[in-house]
Amino acid sequence: MGAVGPITYNTITGNFWTAYASDTNPQPQSDYSAGILLYGAGINASGAATKSTSVSKNTLSNNQMGVQVVDSDASVVKNAITESSPGIPDSIGSTDSAALPTAATSMPTTGTR
Repeated sequence: MGAVGPITYNTITGNFWTAYASDTNPQPQSDYSAGILLYGAGINASGAATKSTSVSKNTLSNNQMGVQVVDSDASVVKNAITESSPGIPDSIGSTDSAALPTAATSMPTTGTR
């Protein structure tokens, strides 16, 4: 199972991916760096969510993306996030204010938020 637990009261700054010329990955998030990356958090070997990870009360600034959640069960709330780039649509901390959660949010077990 992927790691689980609370991620709270951290200050995370300056994560930036510069990429490389031969990058052919079609996934847009592969060309960005996240302040907090959850990958398979709380997911067991069969792909089922078993526990949730909480990301709250953190200060994230000057990261290309604030929080990236991939194939995880997570709640991302009450974080102060300022990205250094426009990020990708629907990423947590995106300049699209509709993507920012204002209350407890249960994140999907697949996709990017």
